[in-house]
Amino acid sequence: MWPLYDVLIEKYRFRELEARLFSDFLLTILKWEPKDRPSAQDMLSHPWLKMIPHADWKFSRRELREFKKVNGYKVSPSSKSSEEDEESKERSSNKDGNDDAKKKAGAGDTESED
Repeated sequence: MWPLYDVLIEKYRFRELEARLFSDFLLTILKWEPKDRPSAQDMLSHPWLKMIPHADWKFSRRELREFKKVNGYKVSPSSKSSEEDEESKERSSNKDGNDDAKKKAGAGDTESED
């Protein structure tokens, strides 16, 4: 079984604190027996809901690789190749975007001579 904390880090690249608090929040409210679940009012005081919002809640690919090395996560060959594929796609889309911008800029430079 793949623990939620690990899923959040490895698949969704959550940062460690965010993954820990969010997984605790979800696992608490998703207890099988309703009597074991806290009330919504109780959950309003959960630390995950009290976190200061920020835009960098995900690891960059480089940060994730470093986190996995330091914390002893195994990198499977399939996840490594899919990671490389994603990085390659991002680079090519950035390159294509730059090419499109150059074409648009160049189109304005070449005015018809009548």
